[in-house]
Amino acid sequence: MLAVAAAADRTGRWVAAASGAVAIGTGLGPIAAGWILDAVDTTVFGAVLAVATLAAAVPLLRTALAAARGSNEEAHQSSDMLALMKALPQSAHLAPEAGY
Repeated sequence: MLAVAAAADRTGRWVAAASGAVAIGTGLGPIAAGWILDAVDTTVFGAVLAVATLAAAVPLLRTALAAARGSNEEAHQSSDMLALMKALPQSAHLAPEAGY
């Protein structure tokens, strides 16, 4: 989850928010699970857990796909820049020549 957040936002704000969400989930998860298990049997708990996992996975997968598309576009743009640099005449490059 943190890797997806890092890929989605390079500034780190999403990673910080995701870390907070993980901490809150770690603290409150056992309380919620215990309450559900006290109220219903294990079969219903399994169904609730499956629905909650699916509900959490959908936005995570959408974010991962969007981040992957962004990475592919960046790679395509950088390869276009590389092709442009190769097409420039040698004198147009800003790098120093080998004799310096």
